[in-house]
Amino acid sequence: MHSVKGIKKLNNNLVVLLPEAEILRQIKQKISGRKDFKNLDNKFIIEEDQVVIEGFVPDQKIKSEIGYLVSETVGVRVVINNLTVSENFENEAKRIKEFLSKQTIYFPINRFTIPENQIEKLNEMVDFIKKQDKIKLNVKGFSDISSSFEYNLKISRLRAQNIADYIISQNFPSDDIVVEYFGDSDPVASNDTKNGQAKNRRVEFGFKWREKNSEATNRNL
Repeated sequence: MHSVKGIKKLNNNLVVLLPEAEILRQIKQKISGRKDFKNLDNKFIIEEDQVVIEGFVPDQKIKSEIGYLVSETVGVRVVINNLTVSENFENEAKRIKEFLSKQTIYFPINRFTIPENQIEKLNEMVDFIKKQDKIKLNVKGFSDISSSFEYNLKISRLRAQNIADYIISQNFPSDDIVVEYFGDSDPVASNDTKNGQAKNRRVEFGFKWREKNSEATNRNL
């Protein structure tokens, strides 16, 4: 990668040269500030002084808004908007989200191997997501507060990674899986009771839309 990618004039005389990483940071900051862009997993490709945007969006309005935000980023001169508008985007997102919300895997205290009584549920989830050809799966590990913060973070990582490894072993593409872990930082129940702690020792699933796997078609904003 070149150290400098972007060139843009400010106030008619000041020329700003920015590294590619800084341009991408600014773009992601703009996009992350919009709640209506939640679950979008768009890809931004820097090519000299232009940005190519790829991925899926629910409607033309959001496609245009993302393009506009990118065009307002310092260092970007040209935007090639290759986002694909999917008419069924919102319905697909709702259907997938509802299914995944019911697939939480629970673990015994201090355990990170997949419980035998959870394998059938996990296999059903794998069968479902293998049929969704536009998503990346998020595997998110959590723990209760029965140990130190460092231990809880570690065991939540091991839980999530074991689940991810199992899913990949069932012929799900490793590039389409993202592992995250949060320790005891995001409980769904009170840690003051054993029942609540049991609900917090879990792996949850989420998703993002996967970028389009096709060549850019140079459709300008």
